[in-house]
Amino acid sequence: MVWLPVGNNKWVNVRIHAIEEKWLRGEKEFYRYIIKYAEVVDEADEEEIAKELKKIVKQLIEEGYSLNEIVERASLAMGIPEYYTKGLIEKLKAELGLLEYNGMIIEPNK
Repeated sequence: MVWLPVGNNKWVNVRIHAIEEKWLRGEKEFYRYIIKYAEVVDEADEEEIAKELKKIVKQLIEEGYSLNEIVERASLAMGIPEYYTKGLIEKLKAELGLLEYNGMIIEPNK
């Protein structure tokens, strides 16, 4: 499942049902995914998504992960594409007064 923004600060959690086709051409493997259908299983406001993301990001900062690792891990944990996670993290950095230094997010008073 994946959370996707649909406009007006709304997000939907979509479950995609697909078929994987795999074939060999010489020594290379190729894959193709055919989407059969998708269904919306939940919806949320951007504030709700940001609140959950904030918890995860704060924990990852405390654990000492780099910005790139935070984006990757938070995206996987939330089911949000990395592109949107980066944008939400930028908003959170401003909101929480966090700074970026040498690829790390730091709290200025620590």
